[in-house]
Amino acid sequence: METDEQPQAWMLDSQEGDAYWSLGSLTVLKATAENTNGSFSMIEEHVPAG
Repeated sequence: METDEQPQAWMLDSQEGDAYWSLGSLTVLKATAENTNGSFSMIEEHVPAG
């Protein structure tokens, strides 16, 4: 995929991002395909011990 768009940087604070609880774990979306023009996605996962 070719594009003439220049990449745009952004940063989220540690408390920012869309958060979802599932099966006792917290998943926070830090970067989505929409944010990165389809390049990648990144999540932060908080899983309890045990």
